[in-house]
Amino acid sequence: PPKKNTTKKPKKKKTKKTDDEGDISVSIYDQLMKRGVAVADITREWKLDYEKNSDPASLAVINLVVQAAFGPHVVISEDFYAEGELEAAVEFLESKHKNPESADYTIISKKPAVKRFKNNFIEFWSMLITEVKDQVLFDGYFSDHVLGWIYGLSQAQHRALRHTA
Repeated sequence: PPKKNTTKKPKKKKTKKTDDEGDISVSIYDQLMKRGVAVADITREWKLDYEKNSDPASLAVINLVVQAAFGPHVVISEDFYAEGELEAAVEFLESKHKNPESADYTIISKKPAVKRFKNNFIEFWSMLITEVKDQVLFDGYFSDHVLGWIYGLSQAQHRALRHTA
C-alpha cells in the first residue's frame, strides 16, 4: 500500500484583531471562555487599558456582565454608554430577551465550556477588585460609571441580567 503523506502543514498563527488605536477588540467574555486562559493577564491588561482610556475599558467590563447574562452576541453600544442611558439600555436588553425567568443562561449553565467560563468569571472579578483597590476603585470614574452601571443592571426585571450583575 502507498504511504500516507505524514508531512503536516504548519499551522497559521492566530492573531488578535486590533482596532485603529491598537486596542485588542476581543471581548473579555471571549477571552474568559478560552481553556487555559491566564485570568491575571486579562485583569492586568484591562487595568492598563483603563489607565489609557477609561471609557472603552469600562464598557468592556459592563459588556462582560451583559454577555454573561445573554451570550456573546449581545453588548451595550458605545452610544448607550456614552450618553449614560442605563435605563434605556436595560429596557432594550429586556425587550430583546422576552422571557425574564429564562432557566438557562451562561453563568448558571451546566455545560462544560460554560463551567470553565463561570470559574474564570469569578476569578476575573476577584482579581479585578484586588488589582484596582488602591487606585482605580476610588478614582470617582470607576465607582460612578462601572459600579453604577452594574448596580443598575442588577435592578433589571430579567433574572439572567439581575443575577449576573
